[in-house]
Amino acid sequence: MMKWTMNSTKKFFILTILLLSPQLRAQSIDPDLINMIEVEKNIQLQKEKKPTVSELELGVGYAYGSVADYPASNEYSNKFLTIPLIIYRGDVLKSDQDEGTRAELFKSTELEINLSFGARFNSDSDNNKTRAGMPNLNYMLETGPSLNYKLWRNPKVSLLTLQIPLRLTFETDFRKTDFLGFVFEPELRFQKLNFLVPNLTATTSVAVELFSERVANYYYQVENIYATNERQAYDARGGLSSVSIGQSFLYEYKAYNFIFGASHSYYGDSANRASPLYKSDTNTSIFAAVAWFFYQKTNDKTVQ
Repeated sequence: MMKWTMNSTKKFFILTILLLSPQLRAQSIDPDLINMIEVEKNIQLQKEKKPTVSELELGVGYAYGSVADYPASNEYSNKFLTIPLIIYRGDVLKSDQDEGTRAELFKSTELEINLSFGARFNSDSDNNKTRAGMPNLNYMLETGPSLNYKLWRNPKVSLLTLQIPLRLTFETDFRKTDFLGFVFEPELRFQKLNFLVPNLTATTSVAVELFSERVANYYYQVENIYATNERQAYDARGGLSSVSIGQSFLYEYKAYNFIFGASHSYYGDSANRASPLYKSDTNTSIFAAVAWFFYQKTNDKTVQ
């Protein structure tokens, strides 16, 4: 398990409130990232149209995930998170169950262009045999444009969406922040509303993730100073990281949302398979979360 200080924990919780908390209600924890709870991706709730929609909702969420320490690691950690939840629907800035926290730049019936945000947890190298003696992996923050196109939909039944985000990625220990590079992760997502029973949404997603060279260096490079007999020096390169498939479920009951699912990532065609830090062709993550929304402020906005 990673070690927390009280100061860094408070800072990360504040950051999580602003960027990630809304997605506990609608999206899952990405396979590569809970090292990264990127509660920004795999469950996306599309509710039936209603006359009005809440402008502000407040709640609290509890989440658990069992995930790899980093992409293509063969060691796993259990992650727990308790956070306040804020759902806000402004005219431009939105933080809601549809697509997480973003600035909505353009929207039509089929196409949306957003400026979205995300984050990834840190990893303590002292708790990972492969990275022992190497620098820790810090928290990662991501932001960038995302093009979302609805390929097909059957109102109130199902939705097929292509999402194409390009993220600028930064790493931070809350004392300093450094730019890492870019992550490109197109994703095809299919949602089935009222799956088997009312108020249950099933989401199936397929995604391809590519790293720029500096992001690949962060995960897979081994400098000469950290080389050992078992861990040779290695110069990482940008390119394909993984192909992932996820299955998630979200069930709504009154003021509660229950989220559970799993995701599986394949790294066998990764550009950095030769790295001594590359230890597994596959990673499988499981996750579960519950969210309770205790406050709701309505306005005259209608669901689009």
